[in-house]
Amino acid sequence: EVCLLGTAAPAEPGIFDPVVRVKRERPQVAVLVLGPVPSPRGIAAAFAAGASGYVRHDERIEGVERAIMKARAGEAAVAPALLQGAFGELLNPAAQPDDEGQRLLQMLTPREV
Repeated sequence: EVCLLGTAAPAEPGIFDPVVRVKRERPQVAVLVLGPVPSPRGIAAAFAAGASGYVRHDERIEGVERAIMKARAGEAAVAPALLQGAFGELLNPAAQPDDEGQRLLQMLTPREV
């Protein structure tokens, strides 16, 4: 069985809690997340929650079908272009600021900056 779970914003805290719940209650079910273009951390968070794959909202139906077949077969289902983008961001971390770093930076006073 495969559960296709749609998300709105992969950066929101707790967005992958339903994945955790499905995997806890039905561990044999593969969960495939359907969402917007995520950051590498978004993809990692989906897999850490127990997802078997991640598919973008704008993926063609053939791509969604391939991902479902991969998830059903027990394989990780992530589009090559999505992985390529994720690896690009991970290899060049200066290109995009870290959310946690931004949060911590906002806590500093002007003098501390």
